Amino acid sequence: MSEIEQLRSALAEALAVIEDYLDYRHDGDPWTEDARQMGEMRINDYERDGSLTAARALLAGEAA
Repeated sequence: MSEIEQLRSALAEALAVIEDYLDYRHDGDPWTEDARQMGEMRINDYERDGSLTAARALLAGEAA
């Protein structure tokens, strides 16, 4: 995969995580609130699994 394709893929994934986070509406339903917690965990996973670091490296032109 080329560097630009890697960058596009990383950006698409990041945007999907952000959009999912922003689309959530609190409704007080415990099941929905649990789903929200899972979304927040995905945001944390994005950092833990190295995706955030890899995306930053691509933006800086330091792709591995």
